[in-house]
Amino acid sequence: MNTKIIDATIFLNNLKEIQKRAQKELCVMVKADAYGHGLKEIASCLQNTPYVCGVFSQAEGIDLRKYLPKHRICVFGMLEDVKTCVEQGLEISVHSLQQAKQYYTEGKKRGLCSALRVHIAIDTGMHRFGLQQRKELCKTYAFCKKHFTLCGIYTHFCTIDTNLQFFKQQQALFQESLQKLGERLAYATHVGGGLCLDATPSSMLRVGLLAYGYGAPWVKPCLQIKTQIMEMKTLHKGDMLGYNEGFIATETMRVGIVPLGYGDGIDMRLKDHYAFMVNGTERKIIGNVCMDCCFIPLQKKDNVGDEVCALPANRWAEQMNASVYEVLCNLKHMRAYSKIKQ
Repeated sequence: MNTKIIDATIFLNNLKEIQKRAQKELCVMVKADAYGHGLKEIASCLQNTPYVCGVFSQAEGIDLRKYLPKHRICVFGMLEDVKTCVEQGLEISVHSLQQAKQYYTEGKKRGLCSALRVHIAIDTGMHRFGLQQRKELCKTYAFCKKHFTLCGIYTHFCTIDTNLQFFKQQQALFQESLQKLGERLAYATHVGGGLCLDATPSSMLRVGLLAYGYGAPWVKPCLQIKTQIMEMKTLHKGDMLGYNEGFIATETMRVGIVPLGYGDGIDMRLKDHYAFMVNGTERKIIGNVCMDCCFIPLQKKDNVGDEVCALPANRWAEQMNASVYEVLCNLKHMRAYSKIKQ
């Protein structure tokens, strides 16, 4: 049976360590099915915690609310309608003055403006979401403060560990923006990246990958994937394995079929790379990855039913020359039983 195991103790210890180092309130990002870990499972881990939760879309926020009825939930991206957000107790993100006015128009019709809790996004260099021009920022700030309940001002640094000089420019721009608006109120500032825990004066830190155990040596991955050898085949010299002659045996050998394929988020680029651990030994995927399974070479001691453990996502990312984010988010497609380890 394919199983995704979430170690709640490791996950919560990661968050405690982040908060200890940052000395700030945390906004834990659970978008994209909690980075492939499972929204329901991670929400279960967060039930008795004080953390704010962050998602991208309103739909994600509504789904998360089913499991966390009392937590603060902030939608940082897509929004369908103001009424539902207020009813669900969702906080929303404002990226422009035009957007703020749109929310005001919709909210005024229903008498909901004062109940709408908003965060203002500042674009400090990523050029993704948020306000760039100081004049528009000031107008948006004044507009939101007048008509809504203003909860915070935030940015998202895009080059923390790859370009220190540009990061410092982003940091300075953000601080200047806050000073221009005035820091009389306690604003929650969401900062992307675990390497800038204390880089900017703020009351909140937005954490994503770091919470799940990647990005620093002092956190541990909280996800483990386990399955079993489903079937064994014996190949002889010249035998083809899988689709498109992805592997041709050069000698007699035994091959194990692992019931995880690209339909489960096992990237095709993992071919010829170490992906699994069986009986204490790392095993490469041989042949082309199929939709529902992949193949590994077996040793004499291996048998059908033996446990197969996936290597950590960062190992896969290194071998594929990919991002850990990409690897983890692809796992949301995995057809597996989910289990929470306390």
